[in-house]
Amino acid sequence: MPERARRALAAVEIEELVVGATDNPVRAGSLRRVRFLNKLAALDALGKHLGLFTEKLDPSLGQHTLHINLVQYGEETSER
Repeated sequence: MPERARRALAAVEIEELVVGATDNPVRAGSLRRVRFLNKLAALDALGKHLGLFTEKLDPSLGQHTLHINLVQYGEETSER
C-alpha cells in the first residue's frame, strides 16, 4: 500500500468469520473494516492553531462574526 494511502487510515480491523460447531469450526471468510481520518476536522484544528480563524461576538448585533485571515506562507500578521 502506498505511503500516501496509509497516511489517510485511522484504523483497519480484520475479523475472521467461522461457522459450525466449536469442535469443528469452518472458516467462512473475513470481515474487514477500514476507518479513515477526518481531514476536515484536522484542517479546521490546524487553521485555528495558526490563528487563521477568529470569532468575534458583537453584542449590539447579537450574532457571531467569523473572520478568516489569509496570509502568504512565511508572512506574519499584526493581529495575532
